[in-house]
Amino acid sequence: MRINRRAFSRAALSLSAAVLFVWVVAWAVGQALGLVGASSFEGEDERVQKLEQQRRETLQRVEERQEVLAAVIAGRMTLTEAAAVFRELNRSSRSFSWDIFRRSFDGASDEERHCRQVIASVRSQLELYPGADNEVVQRLEAELRTCLMRGSLRLPDPVVSTPGRTRTCDDCLHVREVPSPLGHGGGKQ
Repeated sequence: MRINRRAFSRAALSLSAAVLFVWVVAWAVGQALGLVGASSFEGEDERVQKLEQQRRETLQRVEERQEVLAAVIAGRMTLTEAAAVFRELNRSSRSFSWDIFRRSFDGASDEERHCRQVIASVRSQLELYPGADNEVVQRLEAELRTCLMRGSLRLPDPVVSTPGRTRTCDDCLHVREVPSPLGHGGGKQ
């Protein structure tokens, strides 16, 4: 059987051209997808960086809340001072839900709700320590009742208290030493 060389050459050339064409198309598509993929990765990097920043900010707020709770439990910070700090921490969070906050804590105002948030957080913190008495929670609830009986509850600007010195809710300029409810030192009222 005789093969027509000319037909065979044309077929081989056509096949080579088709393979080359498919390869070029595949290469072009791969490059296009590669560029889109690179853009996606850049967008993903930005998203990851944004999430990491939010994580760090959240951890910072958690640490600040823990410091405030420690100061409240030790008697170095009043309920209203702690509530003022909690209010600022809540405001600083982009993901804070005021609707959930208002449904979670009873109160006639957000100021009262912030106070109740502090009391609930202290109660929760003290549950971690077996044998911790409710004296601290009772003190905070009494402080809230006193402030509410006096009329409109207003939170002070957030302050940093020094150990053993704090402001009272009835007179934000009055400084007094408070005995620690955990038995760390004592002082005059």
